[in-house]
Amino acid sequence: MDNPRCRLVLTTPASPDLSTFAGSLTAAFAGGDISTLILALDSDDDIYWREIADIARPAAINAGAAFLIADKLHLVEPLNADGIHVETSRDDLPAILDAMSTNRITGAGALFNRHTAMDAGESGVDYVFFGRVNLAPDDRKAAETVKKLTEWWGPLFQVPCVAFAATLEDTEDLIQLGTDFIAVRDLVWTFPAGPEAAIKEINLLIDKGPELE
Repeated sequence: MDNPRCRLVLTTPASPDLSTFAGSLTAAFAGGDISTLILALDSDDDIYWREIADIARPAAINAGAAFLIADKLHLVEPLNADGIHVETSRDDLPAILDAMSTNRITGAGALFNRHTAMDAGESGVDYVFFGRVNLAPDDRKAAETVKKLTEWWGPLFQVPCVAFAATLEDTEDLIQLGTDFIAVRDLVWTFPAGPEAAIKEINLLIDKGPELE
């Protein structure tokens, strides 16, 4: 049986401009398949989170994508999100899982070693996320750790794996490793030809699939 197609997880910019974000997000979704949109902002201003969510959530719904909130448990219900992406302490996971309804998604991110990955996977989360949403392109040590964890996880565990890619080269490597989902952020928002072209390019790489040895 063929493995399911790898899919994209898109994270919002850290500080999107309210005046231009809707156009950028529309362009990204026009580029092709995106399974999930994670709202992750470098702000503690709940009003700003709500303003960006008012743009992001309808765009995700129209594209058939899940809409997740990063870390802000108190905003999941008010913003009618489909779930939460957790990159705070994994000690918080049991309480977060208890607080989330059964029809909402809980994902555990910022995983950089096997022990924490297995602990997260056994906690009852819906996915494990290797790397973190703000992983810098020049952090090659972290990128290689993500690839090693992805290669190790797939054959052994049923919980879906999301692997963060900071560069196009990283996306190609992760596709070869057979990850379930590839997460991207600034790679899309700073792509020279724009977010639509970035999503198209990554989906083309996914469609090519792993090269058979």
